[in-house]
Amino acid sequence: MRIRGRTYLIACLVIVHAACGEAGRLFRQFEYEEDVYLSLDGSGTVYVNSSIAALNALRGTSFDTAPTARVDRAAVREYYSGSNLHVSRITSTRRSTRRFVHVRIDVDDIRRLGESPPFAWSSYRFTRQGDEYVYEQRLGAAAGRD
Repeated sequence: MRIRGRTYLIACLVIVHAACGEAGRLFRQFEYEEDVYLSLDGSGTVYVNSSIAALNALRGTSFDTAPTARVDRAAVREYYSGSNLHVSRITSTRRSTRRFVHVRIDVDDIRRLGESPPFAWSSYRFTRQGDEYVYEQRLGAAAGRD
């Protein structure tokens, strides 16, 4: 019984170490993600959470990736602003030596989202078919550089 208890304890410690250790994270950490929230009138809110490096690589921006550089919020606001897009909040965080931006964008018409450069890599469709609302997003190639 004592050996079984010790084996169980060692197994638990190994699992906890693997889950919390740098090499074996239980959850994957993102570099870029977009969350889209829709209203039935076709408006919506888009949340973009991205490292500065991922924005440069995927979206073709040229924000300063130096770990000591401050996030240029005015430039981020300008990049995500447009006739259909209204930036309502920008925050920044740091993970290890990487800087991240978190942008909330209010969208007047989700069907026109792909017309703006930051979201031109996707096409968006939002229709009503009888009693159902249908949202479709088709992803294209990244707009950035290799």
